[in-house]
Amino acid sequence: MDWKASKETNSLSGDTAVRSKSTWCLIVTALIMIAGSNGYSADPSSEVKSFFQKYVDLGNAFDASITDLYSSDAKITNTRYYPDGHTKTINIPMPTYKQMIVTSMPLAKAHNDQDSFSKVSYEDYKGSTKITALRHNKVKNYDSLLVLVVSKTPAGLKITQEISQSRP
Repeated sequence: MDWKASKETNSLSGDTAVRSKSTWCLIVTALIMIAGSNGYSADPSSEVKSFFQKYVDLGNAFDASITDLYSSDAKITNTRYYPDGHTKTINIPMPTYKQMIVTSMPLAKAHNDQDSFSKVSYEDYKGSTKITALRHNKVKNYDSLLVLVVSKTPAGLKITQEISQSRP
């Protein structure tokens, strides 16, 4: 009789252990999925890649509605590289930057001043996605770094930070 009791206890313990392991695996899997989730689909850059393509297309179409891709409080930083070697970094308030874009589009269109992008990469960054690209200006024939931080907002994806380089 002791043997049966002992066997039943071991059997129950084994079932409990199997259930505990299954439950533990489910919990760990759920935590990994939650921790890895940043609001994007399984490929975190798929939605952002489409967003960046829209940014490129609007810019090369000289469409001032490109400003709609920016959040109203986006942080804009530009470093200007001068021929004599000195640089100047400025922070531009978003309302000013928006007006600069709207004002400059007709002139850019008149000169067919388009950019192409290469070495584009996408990286998770503080719950957002950081896009880094090498921008080539076709008119002035130079390459420069462009970094955009794209964040999910109640209004959809928006550029919340831009770090760029330019030449006169």
